[in-house]
Amino acid sequence: MGLCFRCEHRAVFHESNIAPRYECGCKGFAVCSCYMFKPVKPLILAPLDKKDKRPFLGPAMIASRAVSIGVSQGSYRYVLQSDGIVVYWKPKGRKKKK
Repeated sequence: MGLCFRCEHRAVFHESNIAPRYECGCKGFAVCSCYMFKPVKPLILAPLDKKDKRPFLGPAMIASRAVSIGVSQGSYRYVLQSDGIVVYWKPKGRKKKK
């Protein structure tokens, strides 16, 4: 599976059916590399029931249920390593009070 399935541009295409480039409009296959690759924005999750005593981040069988409350508005960064590139999202920081 190529990077195409984990790209924000491809996710936007599947939601709106509008693609700025051909790579983002691929429906049946994925490309192994793309000059437009952008990691998918992570969801912000919260417990479904605030009174649930099960752990929020735990094994799937015992973890509490979660609900999406939004999409992260941060920016992505990358780190070059000897065996490739690690891409991650940096959450948008809060403004400090003076």
